[in-house]
Amino acid sequence: SPPAPLAVRVMPDMAHFTKRCGQRSFSAGAYIPRSREICLPPMRVLSKMEHLVRQLAHEMAHALLFERTKSCPRWFVEGLVMHLARQQPPRVRLSNPIRLPQLELRLARPHSRRDSAQAYAAAYQLVRLVLAAENRPGPRDQQLRELVRSCPQICARLERLLPEFP
Repeated sequence: SPPAPLAVRVMPDMAHFTKRCGQRSFSAGAYIPRSREICLPPMRVLSKMEHLVRQLAHEMAHALLFERTKSCPRWFVEGLVMHLARQQPPRVRLSNPIRLPQLELRLARPHSRRDSAQAYAAAYQLVRLVLAAENRPGPRDQQLRELVRSCPQICARLERLLPEFP
């Protein structure tokens, strides 16, 4: 049977956004799997149409990949979603190397907007490294399916080889 429809909800204010989505006030959106909804902050926060479109593409990629990426680390999922949504990573300098377990925590519960931006930038860069290292023959959609399917093994190898990033 086809999946349940995907709902997109733009919250009227940040209080509703943080309560309904369980996100920090500086978050740009969330996909909520149990209700199959994309939750976005008020339009004044996503002031430019390009921000709205970019964030909607990001959350839709989460919705499409959710079932297939349950066993993948958060850094892989966020980096892959950014890649698929063709989002540019935040332009921040990574002041110190980030250990992969730290990166998981920083993506799950960032302390600040800067902390979140650094974590997303690191996740994006890591996934770009994985994509380059795992370059597989065949059409791009087939390559991505194979990459997602083998995610746990790839990430385990990467964690052994690369305990800190960058």
